[in-house]
Amino acid sequence: GQALAYNVGQASLRAADQASVQGEKHLTQELLDLATVAADVLVGWDPFTGYARSFTEFFSGRNIITGEELNSIDRTLAGFTLMTGVPNKPLRLTFRALSKATQHLPVISTRLAATLNRIKWALGKKESLPFAKGAIEHIWKGEFSLTRTSLKIRGGMHTHHGLKHFLAENERLGLKYIFKDVTKFPTINQEAGVILRQTLPNGVTRLQFPREAFSRQGWKSPKLSSSPNRIAGVKSFYPQHFDLSDLTHIASKVNIGQTFPGYGSTYYKGVKLKVGIDEHKMIRTIFPD
Repeated sequence: GQALAYNVGQASLRAADQASVQGEKHLTQELLDLATVAADVLVGWDPFTGYARSFTEFFSGRNIITGEELNSIDRTLAGFTLMTGVPNKPLRLTFRALSKATQHLPVISTRLAATLNRIKWALGKKESLPFAKGAIEHIWKGEFSLTRTSLKIRGGMHTHHGLKHFLAENERLGLKYIFKDVTKFPTINQEAGVILRQTLPNGVTRLQFPREAFSRQGWKSPKLSSSPNRIAGVKSFYPQHFDLSDLTHIASKVNIGQTFPGYGSTYYKGVKLKVGIDEHKMIRTIFPD
């Protein structure tokens, strides 16, 4: 049962990656939900991890897999397990996972490691911090606000994959950005429709977007003012050769002894990275520093 649940989780994550690349948002969410169910099964199946999970959930009030707040019924079930020592959900969740798996297992590709990291974390294999819900998409694709005339950046977007999506959507709406290479960024990029670009020797690209490229929330983001001399509108992008699997390796290098919440730093493939960690000890963002 445990091996089956683990394989279902892995396959679901790989399929979710492929669905995400193809723009199938609904299928991606279904597959990630399935992977979360598999993680639930894995944790609840073993009496020791099941009991530890119930202890944590009952006193924290949050699901150890998703980080979401428990409803009154689930919290009561966690308390029941504490009193009886019997995990209460594994068989029901196994059948639920299997019924969904038959629909989606043929769709296999690379991977999307957020929930798989949660599985490892919950089972005590703490090689890396888990990713918070939505963190992978925040980093890889970005968060945006759509208006009638443009797609605006709300946060994230630290890969060329996300940048291509941003540029293509804006061009579809009639706004075509052009790039201009510079050696030094101004305090604010005041050239409408122009993205200023710097390419570093390690392959990292830094782009300074004009104010109108951001939503109000995106422009006020503290990440934008973390660049040298408080330069506004700058976002950093991973080298072209980085892929989703690199995020898992980066997570394993974070100093988990640091104070939470806050930012940690690490190096990976010659790139200095800043890692944002939330109050639940989960990674919310990783970007080149």
